[in-house]
Amino acid sequence: MQTVNQYASKLTDLLPVQPAVSILIPFEPHLRSKTDLLKQLETAVRIVSVQVHEHYNNEMGKLVLLKLKKLIRQLNFNTFKKSVAICVSPVFEKILYLSFPVETRTLVDTHFNIRDIVAARKEDNSFLLVNLSRYTTSIYLGDERSLSRVNLNQQDQATPVPLPSFPRQKGFTDRNDLREQLLERFLQQTDQSLKILLQSYPLPIFVTGSAEIIGQYQKTSHHNKNVIRYIQGHFIEFSENELKKMLQPVLRDWNEIKLAHLRQRIECAAESGLLASGIRAVWKQARAHNAALLIVEEDFSPAAILHHLKGDGRNSGYSLVGNTLDDIIENVLECGGDVKMVKPGSLAGYDPIMLIERYPATLLS
Repeated sequence: MQTVNQYASKLTDLLPVQPAVSILIPFEPHLRSKTDLLKQLETAVRIVSVQVHEHYNNEMGKLVLLKLKKLIRQLNFNTFKKSVAICVSPVFEKILYLSFPVETRTLVDTHFNIRDIVAARKEDNSFLLVNLSRYTTSIYLGDERSLSRVNLNQQDQATPVPLPSFPRQKGFTDRNDLREQLLERFLQQTDQSLKILLQSYPLPIFVTGSAEIIGQYQKTSHHNKNVIRYIQGHFIEFSENELKKMLQPVLRDWNEIKLAHLRQRIECAAESGLLASGIRAVWKQARAHNAALLIVEEDFSPAAILHHLKGDGRNSGYSLVGNTLDDIIENVLECGGDVKMVKPGSLAGYDPIMLIERYPATLLS
């Protein structure tokens, strides 16, 4: 996040000073060339300029376009964020680097609406596939269009013991004991690789393999709760195209997969003490910039509107002013967190607003 204007720090705190211009584009400068990104931004600026000249052909309109071009020159092309939102008005400037993909949008209006940024979110159907066998495992990153291997483990690299001839070692009664011990160690190594990948790709997981190997993996894995589905079969020799075809029936109902994955993340966060539920708890963690993921029902409207009173700076006081939900969303986006809006009742049994924290709330005290 970058704030450049000294007069205002919040989109939600501003009086309407027209025009309010927003540009949202996919970013990922580590994957795309700077030249390509600048061309896309130039196109967006041309579209905005036409609208500003048509509806705000005055000094305020000219000022906004100048400030917009200045902000583009200040973009951070070293970030690993997936998208960027650039918001400008005559009295306000802000760049938000977003952790989720967006559809390209240009908005020219009388005021800013922070939810326009969330509404521009591009549906991401990505997943991780763990393909198991006794001697080789592969982990793939995929979506509805592609599947790419991101990790390969082979048992002869996981252990110094040659597989064709198992030596008699103290503590093993026969070759089968050693064989199973090596398999357990090998599957633990695969699970550790998955743990590392999940830190960058917190996605739904599918696991494939024989019934025996899947059973062994379930005994050793720390990520059983993250797995959407286990698919039995011998797929280790399958090409990426063959694996994609095999997965097509599983991926058809992606909405159910997304909800199942979201429930898993909520449950894991609750067990780890990293789940805030209810408007007051969520607002407190959002204001502390302690948000990894905000989950809120689309029609949620808080009965009370909270505001942090000035004091010790530890979110201990509240009064009834401001727009709480927009303030929460903006704080989550500012700290690089994600926001997911869900249909009312789709997460039955849970609070209509929840927040998964980055680290335990006790560390804020």
